[in-house]
Amino acid sequence: MKNLEKMTDRAIEIVKECCGENSLTEICRPITINTRATSRWGCCRKSGNISRIEISSRILRDEVPEDATMSIIVHEVLHACKGTKGHTGLWKSYAWQVNRKYPELEIARTASAEKFGLEEEQKEIKSQYAIRCTHCGQMHYSSKLSKSIKFPERYRCGRCGGNLERVF
Repeated sequence: MKNLEKMTDRAIEIVKECCGENSLTEICRPITINTRATSRWGCCRKSGNISRIEISSRILRDEVPEDATMSIIVHEVLHACKGTKGHTGLWKSYAWQVNRKYPELEIARTASAEKFGLEEEQKEIKSQYAIRCTHCGQMHYSSKLSKSIKFPERYRCGRCGGNLERVF
């Protein structure tokens, strides 16, 4: 596994160099490693002038290129900058500045598993209920007993407008 502390220090240096010494809020150390995150690579939570960064353990695997891991860490450190919110405005400007100076990092709003050389993990769909269109055969699965599942006769198919029936 990669040295997260060393990479975090480097990411903070890059952001300060590109965005200004006083651009960052205080970042809680050490950065948290999330072993359960499957739909995101990292996140940054701000509380006042303190930022808490969390990184998915998937991005720290040895088979993931170092630049890809660094890209995610810098992305999250950019969220810790003062005045940033989401992926627009000041965050977007800072990301552009980092990309101009360090094009190998490719800081982006989103990133796919393919970019990191990882296989996309497929989530097993656990559905207890299903409805089907009697006209076109379109299926809709649900894990919750919603109104459309309880009373399919009150609804129509979104594709063709046909009648719906509960399958299971």
